[in-house]
Parts: sequence; structure tokens; C-alpha cells
Amino acid sequence: MENNKNMKKKVILNYQNLLHFLITIISLWLLIFFIRQDAFNYKFMAAAALLALTWLPFGVEKLFKIKIPVTIILVYFYFLILSLIGGVIFGLYIIFPWYDDFNHFLAGGLLTLLGIYIVSKLDNIGYLKFSLVVTYALFFAGFCAGIWEVSEFIISRIFAFDIQRVDVTGVNDTIIDIIMSFLGSAVILTLLLIDNKLYDNKYLEKLLKKFGD
Repeated sequence: MENNKNMKKKVILNYQNLLHFLITIISLWLLIFFIRQDAFNYKFMAAAALLALTWLPFGVEKLFKIKIPVTIILVYFYFLILSLIGGVIFGLYIIFPWYDDFNHFLAGGLLTLLGIYIVSKLDNIGYLKFSLVVTYALFFAGFCAGIWEVSEFIISRIFAFDIQRVDVTGVNDTIIDIIMSFLGSAVILTLLLIDNKLYDNKYLEKLLKKFGD
């Protein structure tokens, strides 16, 4: 049993490294392609951001001398694929009008889980009440969503890209993004509240243990 568990962990780690390698190669290839095409547009910026964000978790680990759980890194990589490769570079945001809303909804839920993971590590003695933990997670997700929108605004102004589609929708696109992120958080928080009331945090503890694998 112990050998199977170690083998499973080894496979996950290899899968993480493989995914990291593939995203790095794809982002480098895209950068070279756009440079050769003299296409220094928003897709070029997305490819550059993809390369930087792919290496960000490992930079954080080195800088703060911490180990980010494999599960969180894998989910992070999947989100980069969905948002930057699929959404921006391959134009799924334009082809499917709902795709942007879906990504922000997904991000809201994932950021809420990440907030819970962070506060659970800070509160390793267990002094904080469940209500304070979920409140922190909600505000953490909202803060990250706000930072994302501010970053889009700054990039739009510096490079003259209309990432937030202000020319078309005014502030509607930004507000809808924030609302979708909040709804994603609300779904996760509702499930956590049900787990807390009916199962005494049974599934939350399993999830946190999975994050620690």
C-alpha cells in the first residue's frame, strides 16, 4: 500500500513537470512566432505573460522558501491554459461570448479554495472560527479579482489594448467579470457551509489534505 502511494505521488510530480515543460515550450514558440511576424499585439503580450506566470510558482517557492502543493500548481496550470492559451491566444473569448464569464466564475471558486488553504496554513493551531476562515477566503478571492481587473486596466492604458472592451461595453464587462467571480466564490462557500453544518467539515478536511499531497 505504501509503495502504491509513493508511486502515485511520483506520477503526479512527473505530470506537473511535464505540464510545466509543455507550457514553457508553447509560450516560447508563440513568442518566436509573433516576433517573426512582427505582431507585437495583445496576443504577444499574452504569450509573454504565459511564460512569466508559468515560472511564477517556482520563483515564489525559491523566494519564500516554501513548497506549494502539487494539486494547487496543477490547477493553476490548467487555469493558465484555459485563460491565456485558449481564451486570448486562440480567441475563445471572442468565439464564445460566455467563455470569459465561465473563466471568471471558475477563478472565483478556485481563489476561494486557495484563500482557505492559505489561512489554514497560517492558522495551524486552529484558533480561528469557521466563519472567519470563509470570510477571509471570500475577501481574498475578491481582492485577487480586483487586482486582476486593475492589471487589465493598466495594461490597456500602457499598450493601448482594449482588454476590458471599454470601447464596446463601457464598464459592463469589468462589472460582469467581478460578479461572475463573486458567484464562483458563493458556490464554493455554500458547499462549505453545508459541509460545516451537516458533516462537521468532513469534506473540507479531505480537500485540505489533498492540497497537502
